[in-house]
Formats: sequence, C-alpha cells, structure tokens
Amino acid sequence: MPDSSSLKRLGLSDFIALDLETTGLDSSKEQIIEIGAIKFVDGKPQDRFNSLVLPSIRIPKFITDLTGISNEDVKDAPEIEDILPEFIEYCGNYPLVAHNSPFDMGFLRVWAAKIEASASSSTLKPESYFKNDVYDTALLSRIFFWWVTNHKLVTLADYFKLDPSDAHRASSDAERSGLLFLKIIDRMYDSSYQTLSSLAILFEGTNNSAGKIFKQLTELIAGSELKEGSELLPDHEHVLGDNVIGKSMPVQFEAAPKLNLIDPKEVKAKFEVGGELSHDLKGYEERPQQENMAFAVADAFNSEKFLAIEAGTGVGKTLAYLVPSIMWAHENRAGGQRVVISTRTKNLQDQLFNKDIPFLYRSLKIPFKAVLLKGRNNYICLTRYHQLLSDSSNSMTASERINFAPMITWIKHTKTGDIEENHGFNRNRSFLLWNKLSADSGKCNRMRCKQYNGCYLGKVRESAGTADVLVVNHSLLLSDAVSNNQVLNEYQNLVVDEAHNLEKDAWQFLGEELSVWKIKNSLSALHDKENVSGGVADKFARIIPQIDAIPNSDTLLSILDRIIVGSELAESKSVELFSELNKSPEWVPEIRSNYVSKIRYEAGDMFFNSVSGRINDLITTLFSIKDSVKEFLEVARELSFNNKEADELSVEMLSAYESLGQMIRLSEELFDPSKEDQVYWVELPSKADSIDVRLHSVPLNMADTLNEVLYSGLRSAVFTSATLTTAGDFSHFLERTGVGKDEAERLVTLEVGSPFNYDEQCNIGIMNFLPPPNADNFNEDAIELISAISEKLQLGGLILFTSYNMMNRFYEKLEPLYKKLGLSLLGQKKDGSRYSLQEKLKKDRGSLLLGTESFWEGIDVPGRALEMLVITKLPFAVPTEPIILAIEDSLKKEGKNAFMNFSLPEAIIKFRQGFGRLIRSKTDKGIVLLLDNRLSQKQYGKSFLKSLPTGVKILNSKKEAVEWAQGIKL
Repeated sequence: MPDSSSLKRLGLSDFIALDLETTGLDSSKEQIIEIGAIKFVDGKPQDRFNSLVLPSIRIPKFITDLTGISNEDVKDAPEIEDILPEFIEYCGNYPLVAHNSPFDMGFLRVWAAKIEASASSSTLKPESYFKNDVYDTALLSRIFFWWVTNHKLVTLADYFKLDPSDAHRASSDAERSGLLFLKIIDRMYDSSYQTLSSLAILFEGTNNSAGKIFKQLTELIAGSELKEGSELLPDHEHVLGDNVIGKSMPVQFEAAPKLNLIDPKEVKAKFEVGGELSHDLKGYEERPQQENMAFAVADAFNSEKFLAIEAGTGVGKTLAYLVPSIMWAHENRAGGQRVVISTRTKNLQDQLFNKDIPFLYRSLKIPFKAVLLKGRNNYICLTRYHQLLSDSSNSMTASERINFAPMITWIKHTKTGDIEENHGFNRNRSFLLWNKLSADSGKCNRMRCKQYNGCYLGKVRESAGTADVLVVNHSLLLSDAVSNNQVLNEYQNLVVDEAHNLEKDAWQFLGEELSVWKIKNSLSALHDKENVSGGVADKFARIIPQIDAIPNSDTLLSILDRIIVGSELAESKSVELFSELNKSPEWVPEIRSNYVSKIRYEAGDMFFNSVSGRINDLITTLFSIKDSVKEFLEVARELSFNNKEADELSVEMLSAYESLGQMIRLSEELFDPSKEDQVYWVELPSKADSIDVRLHSVPLNMADTLNEVLYSGLRSAVFTSATLTTAGDFSHFLERTGVGKDEAERLVTLEVGSPFNYDEQCNIGIMNFLPPPNADNFNEDAIELISAISEKLQLGGLILFTSYNMMNRFYEKLEPLYKKLGLSLLGQKKDGSRYSLQEKLKKDRGSLLLGTESFWEGIDVPGRALEMLVITKLPFAVPTEPIILAIEDSLKKEGKNAFMNFSLPEAIIKFRQGFGRLIRSKTDKGIVLLLDNRLSQKQYGKSFLKSLPTGVKILNSKKEAVEWAQGIKL
C-alpha cells in the first residue's frame, strides 16, 4: 500500500470511498436505499458513514435478494431528503472514490438536485452538485490490472484478498473500493513515464479526475522528484501467453518428397506407463481408449484416411491426436506435412495451447513448432494504434479515449497483440473503437506496418507458415476454406475437434448476412462523418491540396466529392429501406415477438415486391459510388503522388472498392434470390421502430459445400468428438458433413468408448409419472419434484432447459426454497456470465444452476460440485427455424422421413452432450433426472436410451422418485 507521503503528493491524504444501494439502475426513476462511506486518512480507514434510506417506492424482490435489504429493514430509516444533506456535509470537498462511480454519482447528483428543486422551485441541475474530484476504481482497475478476468468489485477484492465477504452492501463495498484504490495508486507509482504521460494526454479534456493524477505523476517523474516505475507484471500467475511454441527448424523442402511413415505402435507406447508422457504427470493412469485413438490417428496419417472417431469423456482425446500430429509433422517437415488442428470453443483452444502443447513440448523428445492463429479482427494493428494515440483529441471522442486507456498499459507487455488477453478492454461495448484499432485488411498490411515488423498479425501469419502444428478455430478454418486458403495457405492434414458441431458452424461461417450496419460500415470506409479523421475519401480530400505538383488535382477532388456525396446519399437510402423492411405488412407479424422473428423466403418469391423501388434505388446509388471509386483509382494510377501517405491511402481505397463490390453483390443476391440450393431468411427485430433487419443466406447442402471447399485438397483428416454417433451409428454425422462422401474407400470410423464405469458412477431415472412437457401442469409438477429432491439431498446440480420461458418459471418457483436452505440458485442471464456461473457452481456446495442452449455442452464441473443433472425436455431443434425447415423440406422431396433422418439424430447428439456434463472423472458420481416421459412412452424414446452408456430406472410416482434418489449412495 502507498505510504502517507505518496498519497500526500497526489492530494489524497484524505479521501472518502462510497457506495450506494438502490432500487434499480435508472437514477431518474429509481431511489437510494442505502448510503455507505468511509473516510481514509493516510491510507487507513477511519471515520464511517452508513445509513439505510426509506424510499417512496417498494424495493423489488431481486434487489432484496442481491443486497439483503428488505422493505421491512428500511421502514424506520430516514428519507433521502433528511439524510442526503448530512452526507453532503460529510463528503465536503474531499476526493471521492467509488467502483463504477458514474452510477453512484449519478444517483447522488440527481437526488441532490431534486431536493434543492423541490425546496426552491428551481430548475433541476444535477451536474452542479458534488463537484469533488471523483475516482472510479472500476475504470482505473481496467487500466492498471487489465489481466484480471473481470473487474467486478467482488472479483478484484478476491484477487487482492480484500475480504470479499458480505458483498453488495454499501458500507463493506465502500471499504473495498477504498482499499482497491490504494492498490491502484501503488500500481500507478510503479508505472513508467511513457505510460503515465500517454494517459495524461489521453485524458485531457475528458473531465475525468484520473487525468489529474496521471499529470501529477508525469510531472513528478519529469522533475526527478520521483523514480520511474518498472511496470513489471505479477509473476505468481499466467498473465500473458504466447502464440508460438518452439522454433522453426532448418529444413530443405523437396519438390517430390518421400513421406516418412510413423510407427503407430511407437505412438501408442508413449501413452503407456513408463512411456514419455507418464514421466511428467503425477498419478498417471494408462487409458487403453486413449492409446487406441492415438494408434488410429497415426494410421490415418500414414494411410491417407479420413477418420471419424468418437472418444467418450475421460479418454484424453486432445493428447491422443496431438502426439501423432506432432510426430507426423516432425518426420515429414521436408514435405511440408504440417497439421492444422481446429477447435470450436475458446476453452478448448486455450487448453490446447496453454496446457497440452506446452506439456508435450517438455515431454516428447521431439523438436517442433506450434502456432495459435486467430482471425485478423482479434489482433491490434500497431500502426493504427499509434495513429489514434498521436491524434487522440481529433480521432476519438472523450468516451472513446477513456475506453482506449487499457490499451496503453497492455500494449507494452503483449507478445501476441491478441485483444482477448486484455480484459480491461470490452471489445463488444467498444466495437466502433476496436474497428479503428484492429488489423483491418485495408489498413493493416506488411507494407504499411513495415516499421512494426509487419505488426502482430503479420508476424503470427509468418510464423504459421513454418509451423508443424497450427491451431485455429472453426471460424477461421471455414472462412479460410472459402477464400482458397489465403490465410492458412495450403495444408494437407487436418484434425477437427468438437466435430459434432461442424455443420452448424458451417451454417454460421459459410453463410452471408446483409444489414444496414454492414452497408454503413462499407460506406464509412470511404466517408465517415461521425469520425473526425473520416474515411479514405475524406483523407484524400485533405491531403491532395497539400501535395505539390499533382496534375489533375481538380479532377481528383471532383471525383472525391462525388464519392462523399454519394456515400451520404446511400447511407440515407439504406436507413430508409431497412426501416421500411421492418414495417411491411407482407411479412411483419401483427403481434410482434419479444425476440427476433425469422421468416424464410425462397428463390422466385416476390417477397420484397413492396419495397422493390427502394432496393433498386439503393443498389443504383452503390453502383454509382463504385464507378466513382474506380475512376479515382484509374486517374490516381496514372499519376505519381510521390507521397507515402497518399500511397498508403491508395491501398486503402482499393480495399474499400472491393468491399463495396461485395456489398453490391450481397444486396443483389439477398434481395433477389436466384439459387435453389441456398436457404434465405430475414430476421426482424422485436421493436417496430428499429432498423436492425438482417437478411441471411446459407448453402442448403452443406455436405457438398464442405467437400468442395474443405476436404478436396486433404490427404488425411481426423474428425473427433465425444458425440458423433446415435446408438453407435456414425451415419447421421457422415451424411450431414459429407465426410467420406466422395471417397468412401478412404473412410474409417471408430468408437473407442470411455474409461468411466457408468454402471457404478451414474444412476439415471425417467420420471414416467410426469405429464408431457407441453402439458399445462408439467412445470408445476416438475418443480414440485425438483424441490422435494433438492430439499432432501441438497446436491450440487445443473438443470438443462430448451427455452428461457421454462427456465425462468423454474427459477422463480425454486428461489424461495433455495433461499430458505441457504444455498445458491444460479440462473443464466440472471446471476453472471457463463464462466462465472460455472465457477460459482464449483465454489458454492449444494448450489443449483439453471441454463439453456449454451450449457448443454462445454461446461466442465468435476467432483461433488455437480452430482445431480436434470434434463427437462428432449432437445429437439426449433421446428420454425428457416434452416431446419429447408432441410426438412429437402429430405421430404427425396422421399425421406425428415423426423427420423434429421430431427431425431440431431436431438440425440445434443441429448448426449447434455448427459456428458455429469461424469467428468473416474471418481465422479451422480444422478440424472430425465423429466420428459416421451423417453419411456414414445417409440422414438428408445433411440435416446440406446445412446446412453448405462441403463435407466423408470419411476412411476413422485414418492418413488424421491425414495430412489435418496437411496443412491454418492
């Protein structure tokens, strides 16, 4: 913690940390129910101020649940008119500290102004109250502790061991905020002059008090009154990763190399006890399933096979395919036989690159190089970063400059430039700012970023070219496939993990989308009136008059004027069109849904007939702009600017031209569909006044598409997952993805099973007595059953739903019980992010987590934290989804049963994924409650049961079900 002299230098010998509890988030409508504050003197907490406040409105139940403050608690508390003047006097002119201070200060200022206005009938002016310096520890922690997973007060208090118990009460949160502020001051003193001066310049004119401290510290260092900090990162944890492991080995590539086969037995031996892997893993257990999988993968590489292999939970499939991949690439480096490994989720990608590959690099006696490569939008461009920073007052708004700040403290440490490292910067909330910083194809390239050695993206792509093992995600794999391997370059060996989702991922990444935002984004590359620096046409218009001796400069400026005027016109026309699209009675439902509505349309439909005039008008305007850009490029090509900036802008203009061409092609195709083998649909927003209408298109026959763009150039491929089969049959996966379709003789399928003893570890019960899930009384009866079992057993549990509506009803009815039991009830989109909910489930014994779609897979909670799994309903896809409708129509035309050939196997695979959440290790035990009686009462229910690894118990009454659950020893 900083000493008293360090605080005195900054005018912080005395400061007040505060926190409020309120009835809601909107300061204009909600009210304060508690004020807590504590005065810090020389870094020590001293005088406290704490008072409940009686609001004139009821405290909502969810606020009581969050804070513990009930209407009963505040009934004798003073009203805000009585307590706030006292608090204002307590604060005086002292600096104020709060976590997320705009929230707290917003309430305090609004209510101070309301009281004053009520007393004197004056105009409401909240900004004239609390003019103290205010320091926001949420913002400052994002800047100086950007590596912490999130910047909630409870998380930071736990990280710094600031005693996070009794969170969400004003007095305790105020003290934590004050203690956190001292930690931040410490970190500021350990910062370099360059960092502090950059922050000081960035915060000028933002009216944020943090700028005052940055300026003071900069002046102290400049005046030699203060030693410059080292800015070291904490060494007690993995703060920063790398995207390259190992080094390139010198190799002489051969034009027609002879491939060196790897011995599958040698591969298998590495997994045996006494083998290389067992030396570095404590308690290593030999797993025959893992050895068999590694053997099969090695054989696929040797014999140019396409292997579809199902490896159950616990097999250790990542090591089983990594070891032969590394050995194959190493042995055949001269032939350029690298292996590309693709995963779907970030969790698995992180596991591969931060855990499994480093382990193998240490354990295997083989030199190899592995590279983690992501899409270009994940990387920051150093050229664009420095341009923004050097002209921050003109290139960014005040709020953007504040949001930019965590970049300054992160950029000097990152090895990768991958923005996912920087938890202090919220890419989703600041997407417009990130668009100014990311490695955009038209603005970040080897030529322009030469002074930064090709920037982060250029360096990692160069490294990827010499990698033995290249790790990517499905998004990059598929987008690269349709661009003829422009990013990954040619490769012949592929491993696809989490392959059960390959078709769904292809729908997402091989499809196309058109929206007003995409059109605006394409136009803003040319002309951006909302950005001070503008688009490329704006920049050219500024610099051309400054370049000496340019012939035809008037012609160029005239063309640029047409581009700028045309861009504004096209943007206006696009807004009008998409606004009209959201109102057309031809497809807009009379009663709008609370969610996005999806409406399918087909080639030949007159779907957009009512707005055809506006569509043609927009496309004509876009063509006119494109022609002007082409004319500019042709005139410019004949000239010699002899100016570095102009040359760079020419590259940017060409990129904008190509982007505009893509936008015109998309508009023509999606507004006037002509392809019978495509699925088209429009998404309508829930609000009638929104312009957020989106048009979509994806290939109908994804099997043929994947064969054409992904498989055709491969000599070997491995497709793996824990759930590729339905009742032991690979047919559905193979048909939907097209694996082995054109070369059946190269296809090999294999199930290696799981090392778990499900008969001993897992007990499954079907609640045969419950009504069908669509019955009116299903929710009530199911909730009664869950309540009875939860009250008696109090097991850590996960309930999986297929809809938010059902989940919300369960949450509402189960909440009183869990409150009475003193256990945590956790709800998706209610109690935190997916990651934080999983961590709470692990931490809080006996807690129950309720989740929908994203919780059916990828959740990994081993041990006693998860001993009860509830599957409420068989996970059939929503039948009205446009893609599902199109696939089912296509199957019917082929004379096939759409339910048996698509809907049922899809649901079985998802059902198996959900079931897989329970048993995650050999020591795990648990019970599964299947609430959908179709499993025992419908013929197709047998197909689901055959896919389970152990038998089930049919239970015919609530009493029997509760006794069955109680009788199981866990």
